[in-house]
Amino acid sequence: MSDGVGPEAEVDGIERRWVKACTVWCEMDGAAVVIGLGAGGPAGTRGRQVVFASDSIAAAMADVQFVLGFGPHHTAVTTCSVSSTAHDAELDPWPVLTTELSAVGVRSVYAAPMVGDATRQRCALGSVQLYSARAVVVVPRARALLSLTAHTGFQPPDR
Repeated sequence: MSDGVGPEAEVDGIERRWVKACTVWCEMDGAAVVIGLGAGGPAGTRGRQVVFASDSIAAAMADVQFVLGFGPHHTAVTTCSVSSTAHDAELDPWPVLTTELSAVGVRSVYAAPMVGDATRQRCALGSVQLYSARAVVVVPRARALLSLTAHTGFQPPDR
């Protein structure tokens, strides 16, 4: 993973290492950390910022989901659970998203919610999104690692 992309590379220290560990262990190609859902999200998630992107493909993956308004990130944030794109076209809940992601070189996306303080948050603050240029099914131990992201206390940078 590179050192991040431009002004969005604001995750550092332990958080950067956590994102890199998730990417490597899940055998994915890159990652983005996104806070919020934008104007259409539930209260507490209406801002939206990509705070880290490992490369331009990760940034594009996050942007495509934001522009379309659905995908693994949105589902992870609103359900507080790991979400992913389908690997079987017949089961794909987001065929438009899959087409758009393919255009930027992404075949698989996994998003894990980030919850800063589960006692005060009704939904996640954002997500760690991992992508791969190939169709990937994340093995159970790696999926468990991703689900831990929801309970690590991973905090977004103060603004």
